[in-house]
Amino acid sequence: MGSREGLCFSPSVCEQLGDYVYCLVDPRDGTIFYIGRGKNNRIYAHEHSYLDGIPVDEEDEVKGKIKRISEIYKGNRQVERYIIRHGLTEDVAKEVEATLIDFINEFGHSCHLANQIAGFGSDRGLASDEDIKEALGAEEAVIGHSAILININQKYKSSMSEDDLYKTVKCCWIIGEKRRKKADYVFAVYRGIIREVYRITDWYERNSPDDKGNRRVGFDGTFASEEIRERYKKKSVRNYWKKGAQNPIKYAIHDQSKQFYSDKFVWQPGDITIMDRDEADKLFKPDPKKDWIDPEDAEVLRSGKS
Repeated sequence: MGSREGLCFSPSVCEQLGDYVYCLVDPRDGTIFYIGRGKNNRIYAHEHSYLDGIPVDEEDEVKGKIKRISEIYKGNRQVERYIIRHGLTEDVAKEVEATLIDFINEFGHSCHLANQIAGFGSDRGLASDEDIKEALGAEEAVIGHSAILININQKYKSSMSEDDLYKTVKCCWIIGEKRRKKADYVFAVYRGIIREVYRITDWYERNSPDDKGNRRVGFDGTFASEEIRERYKKKSVRNYWKKGAQNPIKYAIHDQSKQFYSDKFVWQPGDITIMDRDEADKLFKPDPKKDWIDPEDAEVLRSGKS
């Protein structure tokens, strides 16, 4: 009939998800056949009902939904599951669910949006259940190399080839020359998770400015060493982007002559590198004469303000 393997979130992921709205997609034709809301493992409840043997001969909403799941499973396929928005209150989840049902019933898949910028809160937006498990369950990265982090949320697809991912992240961005010279690596980031790590070999400028007059640049590179890739891939850098941040570029530029310590974090000049103090002590040699500072003071120190 099918396996229950993978049909659940961990307790930690459930806690971070909060209330959410989700959809189920038929992989045979790509159609959304159900929109719902809930918390914890609600997104998997319908498949569990099928696996529990609920009859599929009636055509009310529940039985019709189970019948579709049954047909997908019998074809040796898997239901595609997407979290549309998470981190909601129950009342907001109800509103979002109702809005989406009305919208899809009216317009279906006939939409071709011209938006170039994702909507507010897109960091909590559409993601498959497997992407959610990876993003919310990932270990936090401890970055010990000079790197530029590039968020490709709007362009990334889980089905991307290695070549397509490289072409997506390599061009074209607004990055200052000083920071380019200090960086050794580029991290391709999607939903706060490092998807790939590249060793920079060269930078180049696009021939003409963009429509705002900015000179954009790209990089040529190769895959980083297996040791470096293993250290960073699938690790979380979500703490680098504040909620609602639009800039896709962040920096972890190391300058060992200028470090500020706190009880829990190390803050590096540039844009920030954050790491646990124990981890930091393994990578750097703290000056015992320096006073420890609160993280709130790091912005003042970085900006050089008194």
